[in-house]
Amino acid sequence: PNTPTAPIGPATGVVNMGYQFSTVTTDPQNDPIYYLFDWGDGTNSSWVGPFASGTPGTATHTWTATGVYGVKVKAKDPSGHESSWSQTSTIVISGPSLTLTAKGTKGTLAVTVQNKGTETLTNLPWTIQATGGILNRININDNGTIAALAAGDTTTITSSRMFGLGSLTIKVNVAGVPLNKQGFILGPFIKL
Repeated sequence: PNTPTAPIGPATGVVNMGYQFSTVTTDPQNDPIYYLFDWGDGTNSSWVGPFASGTPGTATHTWTATGVYGVKVKAKDPSGHESSWSQTSTIVISGPSLTLTAKGTKGTLAVTVQNKGTETLTNLPWTIQATGGILNRININDNGTIAALAAGDTTTITSSRMFGLGSLTIKVNVAGVPLNKQGFILGPFIKL
């Protein structure tokens, strides 16, 4: 097959989100075409297809770390003849644009998570760790996943069962975005 076009896809993205890239080429014998996308992070798509000669082929990838990645693709026909690698397209992957705000209520720590980005984020892992107290030592490790958070929307995650006396250290992490707070607990009342 002829060398495919440089992959077409977004120029920017967010970790743990899937992004689709497409390319196209032709085969001189009009054979079906398979594509192999190299994602620039040490992984590839494996061979996808077959696609008819001249028909775009697509593959989707999720990057798990921030960085600048070069995406390239090559083609092969059913006989195993491979093209050269295409020109490289670049995608810049950043962390999610989240704002975290914590407040204490009676026996519960509530963390508001706001998506300040421009796209819906999915499968956002979160953890809340709370330690401290003099009496009734507090050692809470809660975790979960926010299934989806649309651009501009907010959601609240909570950690309850808090009762004690003394200083508190709160560590929250949502999809790699941290929030660390110091506070005080008196019975079920939490002040941050």
